[in-house]
Amino acid sequence: VNITNEVFIGGSGIVNDMGIRKPSYYAYYLLSMLGNEIISLDDGCIVTKSDKCYTILLYSHNNDINSLADYQDIYQESGIKKSFERKYSLNILNIKNSTRIITYEVNEYTGSSYNYWLSMGSPDRLSKEEKEILYKASYPKIDFKYSKKSSVLNIITELKGYGAKLIVLKNLK
Repeated sequence: VNITNEVFIGGSGIVNDMGIRKPSYYAYYLLSMLGNEIISLDDGCIVTKSDKCYTILLYSHNNDINSLADYQDIYQESGIKKSFERKYSLNILNIKNSTRIITYEVNEYTGSSYNYWLSMGSPDRLSKEEKEILYKASYPKIDFKYSKKSSVLNIITELKGYGAKLIVLKNLK
């Protein structure tokens, strides 16, 4: 194997050869957090349940998701990206306990090591410090909230461009 210090060379996989996680890593990561019982399945939304937890995965994608596309072409088509901006108002009924709400968000602006690398000027090589910054920056945005017992829990959120948001609702006693 010819080991180089190149950052993104277009290869498939969920991490690059420097150990920096690609956006596809977090797609699988969010999917792995879904519960084992599907409550609802719709285009752009999956709701699942496990013992004391509900998960809501909101996602956006290009209609050509099953075909290979040059990411640079997709990245430059900002008009297409704007068409994937969606706002959601989710009403969850009959919350019997206080709830911890954990939100994980990954999109083109948050958690994408590739986009961070592009914003650095697409360097062919990274210094040790730059590599560490990219490694640390390529994590989902995570928010924590708390909600008291309520007959209706309203969650207002949005997706910007291509991305995903996982909302975890954990019952607290």
